[in-house]
Amino acid sequence: MDDKKIRVLHIITGLDTGGAEMMLYKILQNSEDSHYQHIVISLQNEGGLGKKIRALGIAVYTMNMQVNLSSFKRLWPLRKLIKKLNPTVIQTWMYHANFVVALLKLTLIRTPIIWSIRQSSAGKYEKPLTRKIIKLTSFLSFIPKRIIYNSQLSATQHESLGFHQRKTVLIANGFDCEVFKPSQEIKQTFKEINQLPVDAIVIGHLARYHPIKDHQTFIKAAMLIAREYPHVYFVMAGKEVTTRNPVLMNAITDFHERFLLLDEQVPERLIPAFDILVLSSLCEAFPNVIGEAMACGVPCVSTDVGDVKSIMADLGVLVPVGDETSLAQGIKQLLDLAFEKRQALAIAVRERILNHYTIKKITEQYETVYQAYQD
Repeated sequence: MDDKKIRVLHIITGLDTGGAEMMLYKILQNSEDSHYQHIVISLQNEGGLGKKIRALGIAVYTMNMQVNLSSFKRLWPLRKLIKKLNPTVIQTWMYHANFVVALLKLTLIRTPIIWSIRQSSAGKYEKPLTRKIIKLTSFLSFIPKRIIYNSQLSATQHESLGFHQRKTVLIANGFDCEVFKPSQEIKQTFKEINQLPVDAIVIGHLARYHPIKDHQTFIKAAMLIAREYPHVYFVMAGKEVTTRNPVLMNAITDFHERFLLLDEQVPERLIPAFDILVLSSLCEAFPNVIGEAMACGVPCVSTDVGDVKSIMADLGVLVPVGDETSLAQGIKQLLDLAFEKRQALAIAVRERILNHYTIKKITEQYETVYQAYQD
């Protein structure tokens, strides 16, 4: 242990590749080594990110807990490990980690705790156990020193559920603009591999298969577009978004040859191939894919969810949720732009991310919170 550094212990539910997990990883990548010593505990296993975090020279511990009531028997070993690591501050990530560490705080752990909540309250779309955890953590929200939200919507929703308003800190998602950037090479190669015409316009939809992502409305809007624009193709990617998904395949009732369903992809290797990105979600807080697309110079059409309006400013198109006609009209609005205006918009959306949402700026905001609890 280096007593001269601020020791930040990150406790997260798991380390699979998701929004919260990737944000933690990016902060660890971009933190100032000379001032901070980061340590990570996963309540579950090391998932897909554990090895990558270790490769940064950061210790990773796993507790192999189950996300159910039987996990309580693992609380005492977790408490012992926290005491041994002796952190300056504990940053918890995701509801279950927030809840578990709050319980441990009641057992006389003196270390200051900061919660991180990185999603909107999705109501009926949440798992029953998660809904119970959210309710319980609202009762325990007097425990953390700060609660970091990544969107104003998320903060407002959770405060309405009883989370302490005075503890709210807003820190947006951040993006590595050296990783997410325009690439004509990716665009050209994508068309060649998928045998698309050189002049094809590619509209992308990047989301795991889940009701909250509303693939159905996107598909309906895409088919409306396909009738009027013969050179437009639609790329859908995400977990379980494949031709083996019968619900999606049944929803595509026409223009099958204009749809590509690609399953999970590496976002920075796919998004630069898009000319337009579409978000059709019913509910979001701060959707990473919007910032990633903009960093790649890809204009966006999005449902009016979460903080999308503030992310895009006046550089994208917002439409109501669940309305395929409005979504199609929004897409047409960008398709009908003159080439010069579309090029100017591509430059402007990237500049928006460079000026407000780089991962370095966001990491510095987290570090400012940590510094308040330095010994």
